[in-house]
Amino acid sequence: MVGRNLKFVALAFAVALAAPAFLSAAQPKAAENVKGSASAAIGALKDASANVSSLQSVLAGGDFKTLSEALNKADLLPMLTDGKSYTIFAPTDEAFKKIPEAELKALLSNPAELKKVLENHVVPGKVTAADATAMAGKKAKTAAGTNVEITAPNGKVKFGNATVTKADVPAGPSIVHVVDSVVLPAPAAATAEKKDAVEAEKKVESKKAVTSEKKVEEKAPKKEK
Repeated sequence: MVGRNLKFVALAFAVALAAPAFLSAAQPKAAENVKGSASAAIGALKDASANVSSLQSVLAGGDFKTLSEALNKADLLPMLTDGKSYTIFAPTDEAFKKIPEAELKALLSNPAELKKVLENHVVPGKVTAADATAMAGKKAKTAAGTNVEITAPNGKVKFGNATVTKADVPAGPSIVHVVDSVVLPAPAAATAEKKDAVEAEKKVESKKAVTSEKKVEEKAPKKEK
């Protein structure tokens, strides 16, 4: 998507350069408009390149191989580098490793679902660590349309279940906060919690069964040798 946008800007610039000479003589205003469009196209190209470069520099400078891969697969970079300000809560590779391997593999192979998860880490507008601390107890509306609670226990900013380990990293017009966990959207989070609850219940039932068997064996009369 970023490539298509840059190609479009380059095409607009090429068309502007190829405008016939008579246009300048016969229609000076039209020629000025074309030149103005070319200048705007060049400016947009430079801004887009700068934004992409800024975000990529941040990702390249940290432990973000999985996040970089995910952003490309979900085709989310065009939105994050469109010139607007965003607050990006960036999970590290270690954060992604907390997701079971099979589930992570399935997520990375599903661009639509992956996009929802990644957008759940993006808040439109620039929210600094100080702003987030002041918002403690409130919920932030994400690009995915979900509401994630922001807290600040012991002065450490938390975004949902993730703790901010490094804050206020500049990325063009946006800002990045490094987090130690992946914040799943509510339905996925609820499913994960339900799964954990079922597993915990199975362990309890298994333990009860073992205890019951032991009691039965203890009560049973011992056979004489």
